[in-house]
Amino acid sequence: MSPALAPFARLRSRLNALQAWGARRATLYYLGPPVVWCVVVLALSLAPPSPRIRRIDVPNLDKLGHALMYTLLGALIVRAIVRRRAPRAGALAVAVVLAGLYGLALEGLQGLTSWRTFDPFDALANLLGAGLGVALWSLVSKGLAKAPAAGEDVNPTAPRRPPR
Repeated sequence: MSPALAPFARLRSRLNALQAWGARRATLYYLGPPVVWCVVVLALSLAPPSPRIRRIDVPNLDKLGHALMYTLLGALIVRAIVRRRAPRAGALAVAVVLAGLYGLALEGLQGLTSWRTFDPFDALANLLGAGLGVALWSLVSKGLAKAPAAGEDVNPTAPRRPPR
């Protein structure tokens, strides 16, 4: 095996072990992470600003935070939808729409508080982040499916060297 691919083989081996655990607890394994992350995003979105946190005055920096939070949410939702199957376009679209609607709902709830405001550009950042997360999950899941398993030869037709 090529030394450059060795970390991917170890990663795939660990992911396979985690998936075996998840097969025994499928609901918790697949639905738990997006539900927990939704609660975290809810808490962060509706909490009043803390006076202990110094504000960084960079225009629209909060949009990056929105996009990053929803990148993870989009990836977790598509993971929950497709489980171990290959992601299809419909599942990818559903994941983006679900994450986007959740972001829009939270923006609406922020408009009801006295310390936050509804911002359509935040909702757009949420939607773009969700799309990025879904796209990244699709790419990573395809790449992991092609990565060699631990101990598997990258080029099975190459002559094998005896172990040392």
